[in-house]
This record gives sequence, C-alpha cells and structure tokens, in this order.
Amino acid sequence: MYAEFNLHINLSDLYIRYKNEKALKAVYYQLLQAKSIQQKLDDSNLLFFLNFNFGGYYKQKKQFPTAIEYYKKALNTINKNTPSNQVLNLYHTLSEAYVQNNDYKNALQIKEKQNKLSETIFTIKKNKAFDEIQTKYEVDKKNLKIQLLTKDKIIQSRRKQIILIVGGIIIVFLLIFLLFYKQRVKTQKIIAENENKIHSQEVARLESEKELKRILGVVEGQDQERNRLAQDIHDGIGGALAGIKLELSQVNTSLKNNKIDQIITKMQTAFNELRLISHNLSVSSLKEKEFDFLLNKLKEEYKSRGEFDTEIIIFPENAMNAISHNTRYQLFRVIQELFTNTSKHAKASKVVLSCTVFDEQINVIFEDNGSGFDCSKETGIGLRNIQERLSVINGTIVIESNKGTGTTIIIDIPRYGN
Repeated sequence: MYAEFNLHINLSDLYIRYKNEKALKAVYYQLLQAKSIQQKLDDSNLLFFLNFNFGGYYKQKKQFPTAIEYYKKALNTINKNTPSNQVLNLYHTLSEAYVQNNDYKNALQIKEKQNKLSETIFTIKKNKAFDEIQTKYEVDKKNLKIQLLTKDKIIQSRRKQIILIVGGIIIVFLLIFLLFYKQRVKTQKIIAENENKIHSQEVARLESEKELKRILGVVEGQDQERNRLAQDIHDGIGGALAGIKLELSQVNTSLKNNKIDQIITKMQTAFNELRLISHNLSVSSLKEKEFDFLLNKLKEEYKSRGEFDTEIIIFPENAMNAISHNTRYQLFRVIQELFTNTSKHAKASKVVLSCTVFDEQINVIFEDNGSGFDCSKETGIGLRNIQERLSVINGTIVIESNKGTGTTIIIDIPRYGN
C-alpha cells in the first residue's frame, strides 16, 4: 500500500504542473486517494507528503490561507526521516504562499530558516569533499612509504626528502584552509550582524524580489568560494605533486627502477584528477565555454573511464547557447551533479540527456538504465544541491525512479529567468 500511496502522490505532483481546472480536479482526486491509504496504514510519516501536496493544491487554486494551513501541518510532521530537500522545498513554497497572502513578515522568517538549512547542507558537502581528498592523499602517501622502504639507502634518503616536502604541503594546505575557514566565519558573522540590522529596519518594506536577490548573492558567494578552492588545489597541491614527480624522474634516470616508474605514473594520475577537480570547481572555466561543448566534454569524460555511454539531444541545435549565462551555468552544475550521482550509485551502462528549448520554457530530461532508487526514502546531498540551484533560476524537478527500473528526471526552467 506504500507503493500505491507514493503513486497517488507522484501523480498529484505531475497533474499540478498543467495548471488548468481539469488537472486540478485530477490532483484533488489523487490526494483524496492518498489520504484514504494513509488513514488505513495509520503511518504519521506519510502526513508530511500528504499535507505538503494539499498545500500545493490550494496554492494553485489561489486559496492562500488554506494552503498556508496545510503547509504548517506539513511542518509539524517533520521528523528525522523527512528528506532535507523536501523540507527546503516546503520552506520555499510556504514563503511564497505568505508573500502571495501579503504576509511578508512570516515569509521572511520562513525564508531565513530555508537559508540556514541550505548553508548547513552546503557545509556538510564541502567537509565531505575535503575529507575524501585528504583520505585519498593519506592512502597514496602510505603506499608510497611502504614501497620506498624496500629500496637502497639512496632511495631511502630521497624518500625522506619527499616526506618532508609532502608534510610541508599538508601543513601549508591546512594553514590555508584554517585561514580560509576563520575568514569565512568572520565574514558570516559580519553578514549575520548586518542582516539583523537590515531586518529590524526593513521588514515592513520587504518584497519578494529583494529576497530573491539575497538568495542569488548567497549562491554567487558559494561560487566564488569554489573558484578560490579550485585555485588553491591547482596552484598548491597540483604544483607540489608536479615537483615531486619531477624529482622522482630525475632520481630514476640512473636507477631505472620499474616500481618508481609505477609510482610516477600513479602521481601523474593523481595530478590529472586534481586538475580535473580544479577545472570542475572553477566558475570562470565553465562560463567561458559553450553549453554543448561542456556537455560533450562530460560525455567523453565518463566514456573514457568506461563507466557508461551517453546520448545527448539538443533541440533546436545550439539553442542552449542563447539562454542567459546564469541559467546556463546553474543548469550545467545541475546536470554535472546528475552525472556524478549516476556514476556513484546507479551502475548504469546508458544515459540519455535531452534539452529542448520552447518559447517560454527549457525542458531537460535525464534518463539512465541503472539500478534506480526509492524516491520517497533516498535523498542525498547531491539532490539537495540540485534543488537549491534550481530554486535560484525558478526551476522545478520531478524524479521518477524505483529500484531496478532506472531513473528519469524531468527539469523545467523558465527561459527568460535570471
């Protein structure tokens, strides 16, 4: 019966996108069916999705007070099992309902909760990426140490020099990260203080347009941090690895040791991965290239690694290059995250990506033939990040997936947005 409940909820999400009276009747019917199943199951965890979608129904009918009541009921049913991206979406939708109901004070309060949750999600993701890089680096360092211990005194002497250099790099990197973190905390404190002052002075005159600009500012700040991190990786660790590789090559000129050659090859692979991470993080590197070029580069990247084949369809041809720079950039970051999720979790052999540009809307469909997942239970940081980026450009996302049946993701974005 849980699958039947999810089916009715998903159908209500699908019908409400058509925004006409006939579709709204279908939405209401599906929600009544879902409510009946929830009452039979007596599962309070389902009330979040039920109340959330009832709120969307009344919001679409422009009955904003009723919509707000249902959204508040959904808030009261949030627990540890509630997906974070759904909570973010609820905050965003409830804030919109308050604005449309001319209740700007409550709209601001809800939006601030949404921003705090978004910042928490971003911090978790950043810390996880840093831990992964550091763990990989430590593993490579340990393997290198084990291999060098079997060599003669000349190689041992060189190994000590390398350890000292690598240790220095780690210290420098950690110092840079510490300074960066302290500066970020200081900046956040200043921003928080300024926002409190602005809040006390400007609440009565707050408008939805100003709130959107503030969200855009947060995203731009995150992208600036990506640029700085990309430069630190490229100039710091990348340069150090290149230097170590050169020294090993010089030592091995006379030794001609095959194992050292293998180490050099592994270091080159690590350098290439760091360089790719740096380029993927860099905002300016992405904005300088056309959209179809970036997509084809993604396609070749995963094909060269032997992960999966990708079919890319853009209609009309080159149409994606004509949309706004911000929309192109945010959409590419979303597609990049979809590829990453497929690579990590789906075990797919085929991906189909289609981008269609209409007069007023951009439609993106991402499909894979992988293992799929339960949409109602699995929502990782990647999906939450996608939802956050789409909110900046007023985009919507629908995910259709079940275990063993692959995944289809539909994204709609206004063509003339930000």
